[in-house]
Amino acid sequence: MEVRSKIWLAVDGEAVFGSGREALFKAIDKLGSINKAAKDINISYRKALSYIQLMEQRLGKKLVERQTGGLNGGGASLTDDAREFMQKYEMLEEPNRVHLISVGRVGPPALHAAALEPVLFASVALQRCLVSWSSVLSAPMATNQFENVVHGALKTYDLPDLLAALPKARVTISDPLDLL
Repeated sequence: MEVRSKIWLAVDGEAVFGSGREALFKAIDKLGSINKAAKDINISYRKALSYIQLMEQRLGKKLVERQTGGLNGGGASLTDDAREFMQKYEMLEEPNRVHLISVGRVGPPALHAAALEPVLFASVALQRCLVSWSSVLSAPMATNQFENVVHGALKTYDLPDLLAALPKARVTISDPLDLL
């Protein structure tokens, strides 16, 4: 058995963008023409144009710059808004797009989750979190740390070891708590 999903974006309950319209945009970007793009993805020019007009209307943005025929022929290109829109849509389609954000005392459990199942997380952001259990033991008056206790863990690892197991480019730490 295989689990599959399909993502599309809607405005007021009406479909605006999905894999078919993504294919149209990619073809326009590659071929520089709505007509050629429509042929490439096996839809009529009229249908392609109606998709573009509908998306632009519902989103309130110009997505495709169109130049009518003439001596050099017509053409089409994606606007910066269309490129940004496609980039965000493609991020939604990626399987591990969970961005883990932990603030405060839930930092160590979040860090454990990220270290134990790194493929599930696109990024990990730890804010105002404990960065080391060793600092708790060394601090004369560490308080409110019971939720961070993992019995016997310091015999094997500390929180910096969990951080080291994650790709550095996907982890950010801001305002770390150091109890020393």
